[in-house]
Amino acid sequence: MAFQKAERSGMFAKVALIGPSGSGKSFSALAIATGIAKACGSRIAFINTERNRGELYSDRFDYDIENLEPDFTPEKFIDAINEAISLGYKVAIIDSASHEWMGQGGIMDMLDHMPGENSYTKWAKLTPRHNRFVDAIRDSPIHLIVCLRGKDEYALEENDKGKKVPRKIGMGAQMRDGLEYEVHISFNLAMNHVASVESGKDNSTMFNEKYDVLTPKHGEQIYAWANSGKAPTLKPLTLKEQMQALDKDLGEIMSSSIGAVATFSDEDKSAARKVRLGITKIDEDGHVKLVELVQTYRAKHDALRMAWEAAGSPTPRPETLLPKDDPPPQEEDEPELPMGEEESA
Repeated sequence: MAFQKAERSGMFAKVALIGPSGSGKSFSALAIATGIAKACGSRIAFINTERNRGELYSDRFDYDIENLEPDFTPEKFIDAINEAISLGYKVAIIDSASHEWMGQGGIMDMLDHMPGENSYTKWAKLTPRHNRFVDAIRDSPIHLIVCLRGKDEYALEENDKGKKVPRKIGMGAQMRDGLEYEVHISFNLAMNHVASVESGKDNSTMFNEKYDVLTPKHGEQIYAWANSGKAPTLKPLTLKEQMQALDKDLGEIMSSSIGAVATFSDEDKSAARKVRLGITKIDEDGHVKLVELVQTYRAKHDALRMAWEAAGSPTPRPETLLPKDDPPPQEEDEPELPMGEEESA
């Protein structure tokens, strides 16, 4: 390791829009995304959690939408971001990322449904999952605009007739503290749709002491600033790294809560092992979501195995998946290893 001359590199712009309901987060996100998309020659991927409201502005803007349904787990958002990248989108919107934190099946909802009273133990399982969601926002090779619901509060202000009237204001985002540190620009939106970084953040310094309704022109400016240095370099994951990541994901599937089903019991984990090893195709306890997740894992893992073999690499033998030429073990011979040991790749 050695010091070297610092040099400005291009980057993928990460922008947060924070505001109370009705402040124009979706419209503003689409406005600046349109400018970015024009500048980089891409369509817009709109990751929507707000039901049919995600299509309200389809007559004003041109974008492609994917509707996410509960449960709003961190992994569901991460998968949507990765899907947009794999399909070639260069700019995406998440509206609203607050659901990952306080929506149905989100982090706080999972916390409420986990058994036991030891909050430290619960957060030890949930914090890594949330952190990976934040990492995906920060590190994904795509320009990303994140809408966050404001903590709606009201303040009394005097109108032009001298009467005190309530005005809705946003007091921070409905999200775990710290996300604003992971984006380049954090706008706060007022009820008149005016955006400012007065109590937010602006690494670009372009929006300091400015109060504007966001437009596609602002998106073009953000893109130009983000790409004012060397083009960002991407290092794709190797097949082996992808397989190791899947192994790690399965370990978390088997030890984390899915929706209203709290930490899986030993019986659940045993059922998951049977599905993985091909002993059975159904979860005898009826936890369909667990089975679907494991089966999805197996399909992805098999696809990577085939790609690995087609590339002429030695056939991997991860501990989490039985090789094709080995007979399935009998149920009584199934090892009951502590969680974590059998998931290592």
